[in-house]
Amino acid sequence: MDAGEEWRAKAGLWARATLPDGQELDVVGTGRYRSKDGCWWYECEAILPARYEHADGRTQVTGAPTPISVLVDDINPHPRRGLLPPAHRWRGRWAAVGAREASPVQGG
Repeated sequence: MDAGEEWRAKAGLWARATLPDGQELDVVGTGRYRSKDGCWWYECEAILPARYEHADGRTQVTGAPTPISVLVDDINPHPRRGLLPPAHRWRGRWAAVGAREASPVQGG
């Protein structure tokens, strides 16, 4: 396993999110939230490119976790990593049960 794959394995539960414009994005699930209107959302981190500047002025591209919220209907298990547990389903969708104990289901 190379360093990139090792990092991905330690990041958490991977999923595939469909964005409002139809694009798909790999995300790390960090929790679920139920809004006051009853909708369920996945709280996720998208690893997006960011500029890192060293003290000597050199810059490089790095990955930065960026929080996003994804409606439950727009999230699916990751096709290759498949880390969302298949034994836990919620309304026909995969649930990120145990994603991180520090980020429990919130809301009503």
